[in-house]
Amino acid sequence: MKKRYSRLFIMVILASIILVPLPKKAEAAGFPPGVNPSNAYALDGLLDVTAAPYNADPTGAVDATAAIQNAVNDGFAYNMQVFFPAGTYKVSDTIEAYIPHGQMTEARVGNYLVGATTGSERPVIKLKDNSVGFDDVNGPYATVDGSHHIKPVIHFWREDDVDLGTEKPNESFDNVIRGIDFDLGLNPGAVAIRHQSCEGSAIEDVYINATNAFAGIFDIIGSGGSITNIEVEGGKYGVYAENSQPAPLITGIKLEQQTEAAIFYNGKSPLTVVGFHITKPAGPVITVGKQADGTESSGNISLVDGSVRLSTLQSNATIIQNTDRSVYLRNVYAINAGYIIRHSTDPSSDLSVASGDQNAWINVGEYAYDKGYTPNQTKLVDGSYVTGHTYPVSGPYYTRSGGLPTDLISRHVWAGGEKFTAFDQAGVINVKDAPYNAQGDGTTDDTAAIQSALNTGGKVFLPKGKYIISSSLILKSTSQLFGVSKTASVIAVSPTSTPAADTPIITTVNDANASPVLANVKLELPVQDQLYYAVDWKAGKNSIVKDIWVKPADIQADAPHNPSLKWVVVEGNGGGKWYNLLAIGRYGPKDNNFRIQSVEGTTQPLIFYMFHSQYARTGNNNPQAIIKDSSNVTIFSAKFESTTNNPDNQFSSALVINHSNNINIIGNSGVLKPLTGREIFKLNDTTSSTNDNTNITIANMGKNNGGSSGWDYVKEFYGGSNYNIPGNNIGTLFKRGQTTIEIPH
Repeated sequence: MKKRYSRLFIMVILASIILVPLPKKAEAAGFPPGVNPSNAYALDGLLDVTAAPYNADPTGAVDATAAIQNAVNDGFAYNMQVFFPAGTYKVSDTIEAYIPHGQMTEARVGNYLVGATTGSERPVIKLKDNSVGFDDVNGPYATVDGSHHIKPVIHFWREDDVDLGTEKPNESFDNVIRGIDFDLGLNPGAVAIRHQSCEGSAIEDVYINATNAFAGIFDIIGSGGSITNIEVEGGKYGVYAENSQPAPLITGIKLEQQTEAAIFYNGKSPLTVVGFHITKPAGPVITVGKQADGTESSGNISLVDGSVRLSTLQSNATIIQNTDRSVYLRNVYAINAGYIIRHSTDPSSDLSVASGDQNAWINVGEYAYDKGYTPNQTKLVDGSYVTGHTYPVSGPYYTRSGGLPTDLISRHVWAGGEKFTAFDQAGVINVKDAPYNAQGDGTTDDTAAIQSALNTGGKVFLPKGKYIISSSLILKSTSQLFGVSKTASVIAVSPTSTPAADTPIITTVNDANASPVLANVKLELPVQDQLYYAVDWKAGKNSIVKDIWVKPADIQADAPHNPSLKWVVVEGNGGGKWYNLLAIGRYGPKDNNFRIQSVEGTTQPLIFYMFHSQYARTGNNNPQAIIKDSSNVTIFSAKFESTTNNPDNQFSSALVINHSNNINIIGNSGVLKPLTGREIFKLNDTTSSTNDNTNITIANMGKNNGGSSGWDYVKEFYGGSNYNIPGNNIGTLFKRGQTTIEIPH
């Protein structure tokens, strides 16, 4: 749903902040006026909000609203990160982190707000008590039932280019906030962050004190972006999301003492929450429902690896209050509740807890519910559909647990918060400093300089710039390579480099015990006919890839490229945790063998937290991505998108899985246009039983935007027979055998 704001309303907001100027055109050259060009932060691509010309007060004594807004405006205009040193920043109005109409470019610059990692605590944005408009009466955004009128402290959004004054969340790209905490003060209508954005966007490492406010987060990210490592204390709601982008994902969230619900969700397509702890005085804890238009894609939810504790035993309380949405649970713990789930339209399917078990930790190993679609969207692939609305067909639906695991969140988030890729930490190597002296000027070949820094096995920082390479950069066992942001720190290929064989821009040692990190960079592939691809990852379960953007220099170029190319390859001992992999293909020529992502021949634990694959112009029903001869792969939230200017191949298979074992895909949606007879997930794309997969779980596949009839969410050829879940409504569950989620460490 688009949100409309009058041009007068937008101007009033900005003008009220002491007549703050509108942002300049994105990617202006040089530095903003008044910024010292010799400032070390500025040289690296960061704007210090406490330095001139912004001079935000970090003690909390002086209102910093105007100073921060000025810095955010300039950060967008000059493609620079807005940096908050440790301290407390008092504000009294909304900070508008927005992309004005007409400002979208090929570089897709957004707003990037990041806090310091040095000091005993993260920087805090503190909303002044009783600030104007945060009273739950005069706020600009009404809740879905109209009973609350909220106002955000930080508002990320993009203005529509034609329908001015209207939000266009499906193009709100690369808007990021990381490592900044919030104190919402005495403001009953306040929320810390409103952020319905998509590709490349993120909320990471944030704590919110919402004790006397409405909620921590209002509306959520999807479609190639996600939320990770968040804590909200107090408020009516922890997360209130009446809107979202497709396939939203929250990884690692702690919600405490909300008075209404910890999570309210009826956004677009299935929400996946993985790694959570919730403590609440009373039920219900999570409420889900459908949007006003009744679309089947809204409000569905998956919960994985989490716990819910009610403060006292309440035999009539429920954990999940459902309407008629698809719900998938995996390894969920609960205590002190009488019901795990209740359905307002189907009370006969309520899942209760026996009275003798209510005051002990119980564990739901795996459970799925759908509303009884026709045909049924929950399927065991022994040839029969599940009867009724649930999996399992009959109990027991839970087991009594001896205790609660302590790592339900930590198993899914990066260790030490952002510190593993923070430029302000001790010992970080800046590649522009001696003795490395990389230039990042878009012309000089910086291969030797960057590789020399990587050979130390330390933390290597790429300040803002375009770094030209002419051969692969090799991450050693402990190397960490990270930039300012994935729009400001770019690694690109020299136009004169012509390798004889397929060559990755980034590769790693082939070592199951290696722990390299790649984060916050754009890997820009050449347009001309060169044999470069983005990543060849062979490091094992201890490795991390986070917030990278893979794209060609021009997505609309028709220049040919190697037809066997795969852009992101995980092979050998490849594994680890991958967060927000953003991969955008080209509109250019069709290549039958082209894949955006390929996982081949690895058994290391591998988890993708948001798997994004877009614009792969394959032909003859070939897929955008493939998993083959592999095991122990999990995807939490997959977003696929087809090319729009390719009518003879509007959408071939999104993902093919061949001869693989223990594969989990939980949460899926996106802008797809499947042709009749095609599918999103194709299991075994040949008629040979030697490619049969074993132990596959695919849950909560969201109804897609558009597309013809007669397509499938899942199509499987197995043992000489075909199985499928048709593309009607929500594909709740497709199972063959039993799977485990193997956690990288």
